[in-house]
Amino acid sequence: MATVAVDEHSTNASSHHDSALASCESKHCVRCRRYAAIRSSVAQRWSTLRDDLKTERLEDAVRWLQRQEPDMPDGGASASDGLGARDEYVCFVPNMSTQPWYSGLEDGAAAIKAAIEASGLVSDATLDTIRDEFSAAWTDDASAWTFNTTREKQHGWKTLSLVNQGAAQEGNQRLVPMTVDAVRRLGDNVRMTGCVFGNVCVSVLEPGAHIVPHRGPCNVRLRCHIPLFSPDGPWLRVGKRRRHWHSAPFLLFDDAYEHEVKHEGADSDGARVILLIDLWHPSLTADERRGLQLLFPPTA
Repeated sequence: MATVAVDEHSTNASSHHDSALASCESKHCVRCRRYAAIRSSVAQRWSTLRDDLKTERLEDAVRWLQRQEPDMPDGGASASDGLGARDEYVCFVPNMSTQPWYSGLEDGAAAIKAAIEASGLVSDATLDTIRDEFSAAWTDDASAWTFNTTREKQHGWKTLSLVNQGAAQEGNQRLVPMTVDAVRRLGDNVRMTGCVFGNVCVSVLEPGAHIVPHRGPCNVRLRCHIPLFSPDGPWLRVGKRRRHWHSAPFLLFDDAYEHEVKHEGADSDGARVILLIDLWHPSLTADERRGLQLLFPPTA
């Protein structure tokens, strides 16, 4: 698999650090390639920040990362729900109230839903603009796109990264300025900014492509998918439930749970195209969000 910006792991290569999750080939992956360096840098940052960051859950998360708390509770989620063992994550904050799927009506998630709607990201006019910009970006600069190989299909999945592991991709952003403006209207309290776990991209999945089951590197974000082109054939499974992108203006889920994507449509159906945006998990406090930015910055 080629370098990818959205923490997706679509191969069954060797495992990352000490878990059995599939590994990707990106030299920059926060879990598969940079885990040891991040673990060391977090320890160094924590030694200088711990007196300022008076957040018990973050302290527990750092102690776990240093393997000083092997028996930390996982917040009540069971393996059957699709949440992994703690050592499968780069960052695991304990006692998070979470679930695989969100409707936007839950405590905390209602504010996310309101922010998405207020930003105009799911309005017909904005969606038309986003579609036009990404179509032009593909035509004008195909080199800006990353081609990824899934198990079933060579180059069946491609991405245009706007924010990669917390770092703005300025050249790509210049290709789609109105899309970038719309995403920024979400606000920094909703969109995950200043943190290595935050990404924004457009993701294109061709018919026949399959992104195999995997989990994200942390449990401190929700992933938002806004469909741009959504034929009937593609589906997304998170935990035990499958959903289709055409079923709602946006899909909101916790990608710490096992999830997979497959396009079972015919070639004539066309690709599934989404705008992917990482958001702060609604169970986090403002102090915890600030702490995560300081402990896991884009340069982590």
